[in-house]
Amino acid sequence: MDKELDDYLCNKYPKIFIERNLPMVKSCMGRGFEHGNGWLILLDTLFGNIQEYIDYTNSHNTQNNTFLVQQFVALQVKEKFGRLRVYYTPTDNEYILGLVNMATDMSIHICEICGASGVEVGMTKEWMRTLCRKCAIQTGKVIEISDLKQLMKSIVKLKVLKQKL
Repeated sequence: MDKELDDYLCNKYPKIFIERNLPMVKSCMGRGFEHGNGWLILLDTLFGNIQEYIDYTNSHNTQNNTFLVQQFVALQVKEKFGRLRVYYTPTDNEYILGLVNMATDMSIHICEICGASGVEVGMTKEWMRTLCRKCAIQTGKVIEISDLKQLMKSIVKLKVLKQKL
């Protein structure tokens, strides 16, 4: 992600990105956002909803500390296997987990470069990425949807098996 967009998110959500300027040996956020600019709106919406939920919940539960929500802190934000990956401090809050999972699932339908929606993940020769046809052509990447669908089915099966264990 471009530095100006990185700065935009970090300045807008300083509590979430408190580790952004730490050295890379102390936090993976020191590397910045490791994906293209196209997911900016998705990330802005995700982190906005998370921070709003935390602030609202905590401000309305000041008398009963048992319902306070721990601050969400991003440890790493990147692309992996054509999907958005957000690593964060541990939380058992189902609402926050649902928001992160939803954003991850939505990312495979948003071009990582330009933000066009309604696209499918494509496999390039060197990397699995989510690109629209226009960006794939402009970057010289070949999108092979059929091979990827089989790979994604295998990944889903592995996740299901892992959850059963």
